[in-house]
Amino acid sequence: MIHKILDSLNSTPAYVIFFAILASCIISFHPAHADSQETTVLPLQSFSNFTCTAGIGNVLLTGHFTNGDTPFKVVFLKMLVLDSNWHILSTGYGNISDVKPHETKAFTAVARFSGNFSSCTIQVDNAIPK
Repeated sequence: MIHKILDSLNSTPAYVIFFAILASCIISFHPAHADSQETTVLPLQSFSNFTCTAGIGNVLLTGHFTNGDTPFKVVFLKMLVLDSNWHILSTGYGNISDVKPHETKAFTAVARFSGNFSSCTIQVDNAIPK
């Protein structure tokens, strides 16, 4: 079954796969990932409006982070650059400062990488509450 899914993904543009997976992920200090189970952990945080672009020697991920109930001094982000088999090619980081409850803030994360990749993902790595 997994081989059929991967074969169908190979014929789909990477940005479509990337958006579909990440737009549906809601996380709370856990990696964002796609699976058949729905998990809800409070307080909820979510990521949206992703764009992953290749630069010269780097990959830039931009998007929006919507916070849950807890205010944070800083939220530390971890970005993963993935190949078509979901293998990690590179890891990068970003942060968001002064995040109020239920606030949506733009973020950027950067990973050093040169070459072909299929997608990027983002997760909360750590956070310092106010």
